[in-house]
Amino acid sequence: MSSTLKKKKEKKEEVTPEAFLERLEEIKRRRDSFFTYISDEEQEEKMPKLQKLFEELRPVIRDALHKANGSAKMKGEALYSFGKVVAAVEFLMALHKFAFDLSLVDREDFFKKIIWAMEEIIDTYSDIMKGRPLDSITNRLDYLYFDIKDDIEKFLKSLERYVEELEP
Repeated sequence: MSSTLKKKKEKKEEVTPEAFLERLEEIKRRRDSFFTYISDEEQEEKMPKLQKLFEELRPVIRDALHKANGSAKMKGEALYSFGKVVAAVEFLMALHKFAFDLSLVDREDFFKKIIWAMEEIIDTYSDIMKGRPLDSITNRLDYLYFDIKDDIEKFLKSLERYVEELEP
């Protein structure tokens, strides 16, 4: 590897959990904080920013898990759990778009759940950077996955009932 390429890799700074949290707080900042309702316009404006933040966060956490102290088995388990969380959040984002496009009532709930999941993921990244044990990181990721999965399943069941009601 050339020395120039090595230097570029070495200079690449890690983004801190605080920097990610600050960006999420900026996305969460409301124009009109008097109401708890998040308008469709506000969701439509903020969703691409949330997706971009998530896309940037994913490889950073993956790399942090690779660098964490622990056996290869523990790292593998943590990476597997993180992969499940990534898939669940991506599915949640797709469901938000689906609910948004069909003007379903659940769209705001999905939006809030995505924000909550992002906060949890950033907090987990902070725990990784603090050197918390990988088994506790894995447990936290598993809890996050099952919480999101539970909400997805509830929505799909309600959607199934709705479709059944439409049948003649």
